Amino acid sequence: MIRVVIADDHTMMREGLKRIVEVAADIEVVGEAVNGFAALDHARKGGFDLLVLDLSMPGLSGRELVQRIRHEAPTLPLLLMTMYEDEGDVRQAVLAGANGLLAKEHAGEQFVAAIKQIVSGHAYPTTDVAGSFQSDVKQAREPR
Repeated sequence: MIRVVIADDHTMMREGLKRIVEVAADIEVVGEAVNGFAALDHARKGGFDLLVLDLSMPGLSGRELVQRIRHEAPTLPLLLMTMYEDEGDVRQAVLAGANGLLAKEHAGEQFVAAIKQIVSGHAYPTTDVAGSFQSDVKQAREPR
């Protein structure tokens, strides 16, 4: 069973993602966070396999949150979700150490696949950003 924590400041988004996961028998949502600080607390406590992060939440910027999580829980897989594909912000968060990126508009059809791909050790960029960020994701996840 893949255990996931969803961090998004919008209740409707968290509920929608939980409903998508309900159809996958091998994935369960074990926690939620409504801001960056709560997401960081979950990362510190552990006990789950993947953290899904909204790139734009109150409390911490996406890049700063990813950096802090990488410091606190360096091996925790991170899937970033964004409504806005601001290339600079997304690139900074990916380079800070995210394992994957998914545009929220594609969550319905790609969320479960993204979770499984990242938990199995692979990067997951959306098709919208794959060309631009695929090498960045691989570079950021390589051991230094």
